[in-house]
Amino acid sequence: MPLELLFGEILHNEQDIEIDSPPLYGTPDQVYRNEDGQLVVVDTKFRAKPEVRFSDRVQLSVYAYMLSTKLKDPEMVCGHGYIRFVRCYGDDPQQQPGMVRYEKVPLLDMETIELMSEVYLRECRDRPGRLNATSDTIC
Repeated sequence: MPLELLFGEILHNEQDIEIDSPPLYGTPDQVYRNEDGQLVVVDTKFRAKPEVRFSDRVQLSVYAYMLSTKLKDPEMVCGHGYIRFVRCYGDDPQQQPGMVRYEKVPLLDMETIELMSEVYLRECRDRPGRLNATSDTIC
């Protein structure tokens, strides 16, 4: 486990987050407060290979965006998050079944998330609902 999480405080465990503008919702697996007082988002993945995908980066970034919007203070949310890989199987001899591995992921900037939300809303304007942070598809 990364030191900033180990010495941090867990604030949320699978707690829904929702904002109205833009209409977004999601459920991060964990949200920690690090020693600097910033919130750090963690999401867990169960995959054969412990590789971070672009969709993982978007998902963590949307969670961070929602938190900063709710708090009305972008500085309260860390510029990176973590993907926690569990039960990674594969060619890596260092990865034994059941092992946990954390990968630090730089988040997308808030302007990019706002633009992505606008595109989603424009493309899906005839379909009511909210953008789910875990969705890999538009609409």
